[in-house]
Amino acid sequence: MRDPYVRYRELRAAGPIFRTRGGLLVVTTYELCAAVLRDPGFGHGTSPPAQEEAGQPGRSFLLMDPPDHTRLRALVSRAFTPRMVARLRPRIEAITADLIGRLPEEAELISGFAYPLPVMVISEMLGVPPEDHDRFRGWSEALARGLDPMLTDALMSETERSRNEFRDYFRRLIARRREHPGEDLLSALAHVEELTEAELLATCVLLLVAGHETTVNLIANGVLNLLRHGLLHRAAERPREVVEEVLRFDPPVQLTSRIALEDRELGGTPVPAGTGVLVPIGA
Repeated sequence: MRDPYVRYRELRAAGPIFRTRGGLLVVTTYELCAAVLRDPGFGHGTSPPAQEEAGQPGRSFLLMDPPDHTRLRALVSRAFTPRMVARLRPRIEAITADLIGRLPEEAELISGFAYPLPVMVISEMLGVPPEDHDRFRGWSEALARGLDPMLTDALMSETERSRNEFRDYFRRLIARRREHPGEDLLSALAHVEELTEAELLATCVLLLVAGHETTVNLIANGVLNLLRHGLLHRAAERPREVVEEVLRFDPPVQLTSRIALEDRELGGTPVPAGTGVLVPIGA
């Protein structure tokens, strides 16, 4: 999207809340977006399958409501500890420095840095052997393209093929890590006994797709905006604040949605249970 903010201004002018022809409610103010996202009366309205069915992994906990979301997040947090993150920091810094060191004076930021960085970090985080990193990157690219709302039949087919290959690969890798654990995140996750294989596979897909796409776009949007406003030097001076401001000003995740789990009210507008609500957080 070259400039979604022009469209957002048009949406806000149409009112703080309006209904599309398809019956979807759209909220456009900060207050209403925050109200939807913080109200437990709005959720995803989905329950994960108790067991893996037909070779398909369970639903990502990103798309679950409590108590399922609460349970899975707590289980994953057992492996994703502050100690684990601290152990990753030096390696992440080394990968970053290496990628930057390879860039020519005039470089293509996305292909040369923003795209490979999260793939390399996530593959090492999950304990993917170095000889498999190229395969892992190919799956990552295909799964990330699957997030595009304008998917063609060919892209959908490629995405599904890559997803199946990714799952088959990680089934084998999980089995190896259970027998021969390492210092990686996947070894830690594989030994959380309450996590089913279906839930573990869904978490691996989530780490790859959500962690990769958002990081690429955060770096791209951030550098572009700093260049446009002549503020690139601030990234070195106040890096944490710059990252937080980019996430606020031009976020990699532009919109999300919720379903009313029970009858609610938004800005004086009744919202019957089952109504879908679009939350354009970028607006």
